[in-house]
Amino acid sequence: TEVPNESGLHIYRNEFALPLGVVQTQQIAKDQYLATLSENPHKKESLIDAMLFNAAVVDRAIPEFGTIMKLDEWSSKQTLSLEDLYFTPATQLQKTGLLIHEFASNRIVGEINPNAPGVLTFSIPYNDGWRLKIDGVETPMFRVNFGMLGATVTGEKHVIELDYAIPGLRLGILL
Repeated sequence: TEVPNESGLHIYRNEFALPLGVVQTQQIAKDQYLATLSENPHKKESLIDAMLFNAAVVDRAIPEFGTIMKLDEWSSKQTLSLEDLYFTPATQLQKTGLLIHEFASNRIVGEINPNAPGVLTFSIPYNDGWRLKIDGVETPMFRVNFGMLGATVTGEKHVIELDYAIPGLRLGILL
């Protein structure tokens, strides 16, 4: 959608852009993801989009934090529409995505309000320097979607705090 402005420039807003963090209520184990792609080479690009927009890719399934995506339903479709691939899941993810209240290079504070348990998936690359607190409690993180930050969450409103410190910086300064 074009954004009105007086500068003479054409500025557009992506109405389907995803927040920095979204809660995926479906998940796919990495080995199932890779197997589905190798079994369907003619649909590879559209299947990648379908799987990554509709589920979190995890090393091993975490059944208590979402449902397992039914890959056979996606791979058996003759065509995958842009509506199915992106517009519908993007609209759903926007509703429960991270609403940012504070943002700095080393700190992000916001809230999420998912309607079901799932995997909180950030569009931030995984790095040991990140620390996550959910509702003030330090929460373990893991790699999701082949290298992004992820954590499990229950289906309710949560305050999210992400802090970054360069790994080994304090020790380096002391030395």
